[in-house]
Amino acid sequence: MINVRGKEVKSHFNELTVNEFEKISNILKDPQLDYIDKYLSVFEEIGLGDEVDNITTDELISLISELKFSTVENKHTKEFEVNGFKYIAYSGDEFKMLAKDFSLIENWVTKNNNYMVRALAIIFKREDLSKVEHYAEAHIKLKMELFSDLLIKDFISYMIYIDENIIEKFKALNGVA
Repeated sequence: MINVRGKEVKSHFNELTVNEFEKISNILKDPQLDYIDKYLSVFEEIGLGDEVDNITTDELISLISELKFSTVENKHTKEFEVNGFKYIAYSGDEFKMLAKDFSLIENWVTKNNNYMVRALAIIFKREDLSKVEHYAEAHIKLKMELFSDLLIKDFISYMIYIDENIIEKFKALNGVA
């Protein structure tokens, strides 16, 4: 956290939830916003609120330099526990995306900008449920609700994997530049 005009502002992956990171990511990808507007919107989202209207250019430049959103440990979290239930992404030693999971994620991504928490809800399966239960829309929505407030630091490697290995490959397969 950094202190800006008496407000604590999140400045590192270790502090952001999945939901907050997704909002920031969408702001930074928004072609309707210019560079300065993107960062003003990011600072508003991560804790500065309306005070963003009062920061000076020098303060903005300094604040941007203090953000640590690009330092990521590229390690997949294999499992975690929420509300007494264990959620597992894969068995074995390394993560491999299941084709069914890819299909569900790809279908969602083509229609929505917000895919991160849904992708995690599809990838992570509750160990005590069957495949039918796991892929039920109601269960996916429940996991989305549960996972949105988890820290992104534990899941950013999945988002990188999806962006680099899934979305880009899908675009290439379909001839989209």
